[in-house]
Amino acid sequence: MTTHITLYPQLPQIGPTALGIAYGEYLRHVRELGTSNSGKEVDEYLASAGLGAGYAWCAAFGYWCLRNAAAALAIPFIMQHHLQYPARVQSWAEAAMDSGAIIPSSAVRPGDIALFAFGDDPGHHDHLGIIQARVIITPDMIEVNTVDGNTSFPDDTVVSHQREGVAVQPKCRHLSGSRVAFVSTKLLVSASLGG
Repeated sequence: MTTHITLYPQLPQIGPTALGIAYGEYLRHVRELGTSNSGKEVDEYLASAGLGAGYAWCAAFGYWCLRNAAAALAIPFIMQHHLQYPARVQSWAEAAMDSGAIIPSSAVRPGDIALFAFGDDPGHHDHLGIIQARVIITPDMIEVNTVDGNTSFPDDTVVSHQREGVAVQPKCRHLSGSRVAFVSTKLLVSASLGG
């Protein structure tokens, strides 16, 4: 049986390419118009996930980055069949669990996905970021450096548990390990290809 890595040897680059695209959006200073969950680029992210303006857009931003990375690498992007609601963070968690793409923090690479649980239920993920830097583990905390859509600016007073803001920004969060799940972009996209 031919593996998807054999068919698409560029597949391991999907995450780093998505991260580069995300960071490029940060450098372009992408932000909402006011606090409307809308704006030229924000509306484009939401449309890529099948939504109109006005919705929380962190997951749609991640989806848009992965879709554009797949196009840049000439990899078929059929995640819409695997990821039922691409603009819903919990849908990413469910797809990752179903496909075996949840990975331990020790296996995280730049371009992988961090799913954050900021609400009362640590099993319900409500914010998504693309991992930018290595995850540093201490006995009771994890430091996660990401590039996020729909997040706050670094000087905002709510530092760690901010899940909705107005811009594409790099973030550094210190969280208990039960509040974040890590997803291999390579495994998630490979699963959407059927293997």
